[in-house]
Amino acid sequence: MTSLYSLVTAASSVKSMSSSASCAKGIFVLILLDVVYAGIMASATGTAGAVAWVGLKGNSHTRWNKICNIYDKFCRHIGSATCLGLIASILLVLLVVLNAYSLYRRSR
Repeated sequence: MTSLYSLVTAASSVKSMSSSASCAKGIFVLILLDVVYAGIMASATGTAGAVAWVGLKGNSHTRWNKICNIYDKFCRHIGSATCLGLIASILLVLLVVLNAYSLYRRSR
């Protein structure tokens, strides 16, 4: 979902670069949606981390046993996916900040 939104945003940015006047309301909406999708990406990364933690340590309260000693390939995959998701979340937040700063400088 976030990737599709990024492609749509990139296409609208290219389109708006061709026109000299850009709508301030449209720019504000794009930045707001960027922040929303950065939050969604961070939430998904946290969820993957929680699943990885339960797989690694188990949960004694619900009697879920740890499974990483049985399905080690699963744990490697979910650990790698969580790490890559965390990197993608950090990069997305940095891009949102860079975009907001760039638009702020351009408006002055």
